[in-house]
Amino acid sequence: MIRPMILSNRSESSYWLYFIYMTNWGIWMCMLTNLLGAVLVTIWHHHPEYADKLLNMKAWVSPFRIYWSMHIITLVLSIVITIIYWTVLYDANESNLDATNVLTHAFNSICMFIDLWIVAHPLRLLHVFLPVTFGIIYAIFSYIYHLCGGINKKGKPYIYHVIDWNQPSSALLTVLCVLLLSCCIYALLFVFFKLRLYLSRSCRQGSFVLPTTSKQAGNASENQATANGIQHSPSRISMVLGNYAGYENQAYTPSAGEAKKTKS
Repeated sequence: MIRPMILSNRSESSYWLYFIYMTNWGIWMCMLTNLLGAVLVTIWHHHPEYADKLLNMKAWVSPFRIYWSMHIITLVLSIVITIIYWTVLYDANESNLDATNVLTHAFNSICMFIDLWIVAHPLRLLHVFLPVTFGIIYAIFSYIYHLCGGINKKGKPYIYHVIDWNQPSSALLTVLCVLLLSCCIYALLFVFFKLRLYLSRSCRQGSFVLPTTSKQAGNASENQATANGIQHSPSRISMVLGNYAGYENQAYTPSAGEAKKTKS
């Protein structure tokens, strides 16, 4: 991410041109998404009671929802960038087929696609509006950049030649085609998501138990935090594998030592 910023921007005036390209937007989205994911996983591992608080926040801008939205956008965005760059924008006479080029225009989509398979991210068809909205935002940015007299790093009066707002009808058609491509990619990813669920259930043979908590009879009122600070939501989803005051986790199996303590 840093190397192309240094190599492609030799002067202070051209440095900011790095941030006009969709590819670099995708790189930053990929970095921020994975950074946020790493932070949330670390919190969940070391402080599960605090992670449950974050998960069960009633606000729609909770950290987990932000991460989920960013992951969906980055997943589609990285694949769109790879397809468009190698089929439309790449020119062997002008671009070097080096490691930086491959990493920024291919490796990111490969990593995000692998992430879809190994991480239990759910996909919802209605969430296709997220990558579409992101694409519209970039299109509006490119139009405003054109109105302000912006140029690309080659001195041309556009960011990409396929989105030249000097030819508005052609540029608008390109934007619509890219948005349609995003929708098709998301639909295909949804099929892969369903396939992942099928393979997971087949391998587990129905042995998987959702990590949900149930309220024990006569204990813990609704939305009441336990002594250790864990706040359970009405959905009862909790990754804190343990039985605490008033609640028991259906995915938690006590060890032999804990079972003896319970009996005694």
